[in-house]
Amino acid sequence: MKILNISIKDQEGKKIDLQKALLIEEKGIDGDKNAKGGQRQISLLPSRIRKMINDGDVEGLCIKRYQENLTYSGENLLKGKIYKIGGSQIMIIDENKKCFPECKNIIDNLDCPLVENAIFAKIIKTGYISLDDGIEPF
Repeated sequence: MKILNISIKDQEGKKIDLQKALLIEEKGIDGDKNAKGGQRQISLLPSRIRKMINDGDVEGLCIKRYQENLTYSGENLLKGKIYKIGGSQIMIIDENKKCFPECKNIIDNLDCPLVENAIFAKIIKTGYISLDDGIEPF
């Protein structure tokens, strides 16, 4: 597994893609509007789900506006596990993306790929990460 895309939202909410980023322990990605600590410090999504979204293969209330911080290759990361990325370490927490009751997927009882695949992590060691860095169990 490796990092394929790194993105943040600036203070105005504009998406910015990065080549390199500093993950700050117990906070989030340096420069990210949402780097305020808490449990959901960064969001991650497998590249196969990002491709489905970009190709228009899935619909839903938040599908088009959802933007993860890290897009990665490979299978889902395991909740409760610690992973090393570049000079940083993250812990996948046991919280998935929540759905809105007014979403078409909920109303029509359809599966949403974000519910099971959009995951969140806490940063447990400050460090730099870069595109193409491996994601290794720690």
